[in-house]
Amino acid sequence: ILNPKIKQLNGRLTNEDIIGFMVNDEKVSLFSKKNYKYNEEEISYILSLMRDYELCFTTDDNEYLFPLGFSTSYKSSFKEECKDHLEFIVNYESLPKSIWYKLITRLFKRDIVFKHWERGVEVSLDLTRGLIELYELKDKSIKIFTENSKEGKVLLTLIRYEIDFLNKEFSN
Repeated sequence: ILNPKIKQLNGRLTNEDIIGFMVNDEKVSLFSKKNYKYNEEEISYILSLMRDYELCFTTDDNEYLFPLGFSTSYKSSFKEECKDHLEFIVNYESLPKSIWYKLITRLFKRDIVFKHWERGVEVSLDLTRGLIELYELKDKSIKIFTENSKEGKVLLTLIRYEIDFLNKEFSN
């Protein structure tokens, strides 16, 4: 997950990319002096665990997306374009980044994400749009913005459902 190549590829890796740095790279482990090498069966198992724990996801059979590696350089124009929007804020005492990564993964699985970057996603459902942003440093919150319409409220409900599910998962 922390391999610098994931960030260089903006979190989008093919099987060949993953095999390349888990089999062929000289230094795989960032926290150990050991050089771990994996065979393809082990890599497949590791990737399936990462998918099960929602640390990455696939869009097809040959591409993996790792939210930790998404680009940091995008600025959404949603709030400027949609002046009449709903805003919903989920505040946390402590906000583990894994909640954010799992949320992105779940939204991708619902096929509603159309733009993504490290601290945000733009979503769309039918003809309505929304924006979800992570404010972890100061506010420790996730902010959701949707169009102020019946469809926007449906989109907000769907996003809140996923956040509520994750909050219950992390409640312990």
